[in-house]
Amino acid sequence: MIYEIQPHSNYDIQPFSLPPFPVDALPPTIRAAVEEAMLAVEAPAALIASSALAAASLATQTEFNVERDVGLDGPISLYFITIAESGERKSAVDRLFFKAAREFEIAQELEAE
Repeated sequence: MIYEIQPHSNYDIQPFSLPPFPVDALPPTIRAAVEEAMLAVEAPAALIASSALAAASLATQTEFNVERDVGLDGPISLYFITIAESGERKSAVDRLFFKAAREFEIAQELEAE
């Protein structure tokens, strides 16, 4: 059987806009970090908040578990995927929020040698 790939022009993809990211809904400490990063990096709030929440998840996932059902528990992990144009400051934001994690990893590697 042979399948033919349809060109993108056959799809009716319309541009859309999202409401502003609800920075005020974040916990106070994370909100303050996101607001400071918004001033320093000038990236979209949603991009910054997702990086901040991912870093918080990484920092706490070995310390806490969540019970999803009786006998079914696991770490409080979050999974993120960020889709943004080149130049929207994804790497700069991640460097801010994951700096401590990277330094910890390097220290662990050096200690293991």
